[in-house]
Amino acid sequence: MKQQNIIENVLEKAGNKNLINELTTRLSQSEITTFLLVLSKEMTNKNTPSDILSKYESNRFVKPSELNPIKVKKVEIMMLEMAEASGFISVLLSPASLLGSCSVIAKVDQNNVISATRGLELIADSTNMLPYTLQME
Repeated sequence: MKQQNIIENVLEKAGNKNLINELTTRLSQSEITTFLLVLSKEMTNKNTPSDILSKYESNRFVKPSELNPIKVKKVEIMMLEMAEASGFISVLLSPASLLGSCSVIAKVDQNNVISATRGLELIADSTNMLPYTLQME
């Protein structure tokens, strides 16, 4: 089922076909975040430990990597040392960024981004935010 059809079904169940437009034009980002936090808490309160385990088993986003973490760290250190030897400065960037950073700056469809509450999103490539980070210094 296409996303548009899913959204139409959700809005029909909610009894308001204009709900998304109304929320995004009437509420601030902070108010929407508060709303989403309450929704998340309500959804969480309905879960049991076995529900979480069952969801863990089927959710591809929470699976551990098959890569050897020691080997990955060694490669990362080697690359950082090579970069610093070439005159680059190492910066440890946050894995979180402002909501919309990937879709607005990098033109990645927001459906392919892990959006979070508090006006944030998780980013796989934090270098998208590097120019903004360097401006802050």
